[in-house]
Amino acid sequence: MSRFFWRILLSTWFVVAVTTAVSLWVATLMPASDPTVASGHRMDRLVALVARDLRAAQSGPMAGDPLGAARDAALDLAPLFDVFILAPDGRDVLGRDVSEDVRDTLQKGVDHRDGIDALLAPRIVYENTDLAGYAVVAVEPVAPVSRALARRDVRLVQLALLAIASALAAVLLARFVVRPVRALQQAGRQVAAGDLTVRVAPRVGARKDDIAQLAHDFDAMTARIDTLLSSQQRLMRDVSHELRSPLARLQALISIARQSGSDDDLERLDRMEAELERLDTLIGDILMFARLQVRAEIERHPTDIVDLVQTVCDDAAIEAQAEHKQVVFEAEETPVIEVDSGLIHSAIDNVVRNALRHTPAATAVRVRVDSNGARVRVTVEDDGPGVPESSLAEIFEPFVRVGRAPSGRNPSGGIGLAIAQRSVRLHAGVIRASNREPSGLRVEIVLPTLH
Repeated sequence: MSRFFWRILLSTWFVVAVTTAVSLWVATLMPASDPTVASGHRMDRLVALVARDLRAAQSGPMAGDPLGAARDAALDLAPLFDVFILAPDGRDVLGRDVSEDVRDTLQKGVDHRDGIDALLAPRIVYENTDLAGYAVVAVEPVAPVSRALARRDVRLVQLALLAIASALAAVLLARFVVRPVRALQQAGRQVAAGDLTVRVAPRVGARKDDIAQLAHDFDAMTARIDTLLSSQQRLMRDVSHELRSPLARLQALISIARQSGSDDDLERLDRMEAELERLDTLIGDILMFARLQVRAEIERHPTDIVDLVQTVCDDAAIEAQAEHKQVVFEAEETPVIEVDSGLIHSAIDNVVRNALRHTPAATAVRVRVDSNGARVRVTVEDDGPGVPESSLAEIFEPFVRVGRAPSGRNPSGGIGLAIAQRSVRLHAGVIRASNREPSGLRVEIVLPTLH
């Protein structure tokens, strides 16, 4: 915080200093709006009048006593100037202090100050001709530059300079602050998209302020998350591989038991074999999901999306008949798009089978394909119980269950929709779910059209 404080403070003083310096320079260059006042003619005339009164006093009844003239001049001209009447010894007849600038001006016979001193110091005018060694001195209470800066036209210049200097300082300060913040913002979006390899610290350079520390903390956080997710994916992959071997042995033992079992045993063996096949399918899905998590590129090739979805629906319809369900498919004319057909087939198949699992008997799952030229959309609808609104995004997470299927079984294999989401995202597409009225779930897969 201290670094930002000093930068803001120095920026403020920079604006003030630049505005003041340039205003002083401009004030000396601009023509005076009142030539009489600017040239000091009024001071000259008033000093001449006081000198005349002093001469009259010296030749009158009070000759040799300038106190009366000094008092009158000091009182009359106090609102405009400081007026001194100096005796031959250099002291003010009223006993007031006299500055060294006044004494030097009288000794040298001219106002010797020049440059910045003449600009910043009050103006001095004096008269000592025929005053019997006395001198009348007038000192302007305001420096010439102060009078110039008080002018309306110079004030306008000051405002313009202040706006320009403050805008320049604001641009520099905003650039200093916003650039690393935008880098953090972009990195946050990449992390949200699943890229945990992004790092921000190299982009902020050698900065040592709070934003640089935030960038280092962000990198440490993403590195830690990357490590944890990699460990989780490795665990899923290793466990799945380890389970494949005992499953294969169990299936072999079931085949042997079938050869010598009774009818009751064969029925139980059939049930065991069905559960083993389901477990084998789940393990295969886990391995596929783990591979998709670390996969960044796909192999695209021209694909007729209508034919692909038609194939999925035909396969699903065969299994749906056993549970007295239907799969209804309709499609508009759709362009051929560049996709990885294996991944998209898997994604749509998982969504359709999830819909079949939830829709009640004697109902249908409706699948539709349409396109607007820029994108292709596949919509899958069922008549099931739907999903709580707060859980719509969660159904695409692995092993998340938000209800029960009509048959009483678990509502999904636990990972099919997660595989579908990852497959679609690898194609820069979108998959989303919404509830239907009066009941049911709608899942939309939107894929961009690549030409």
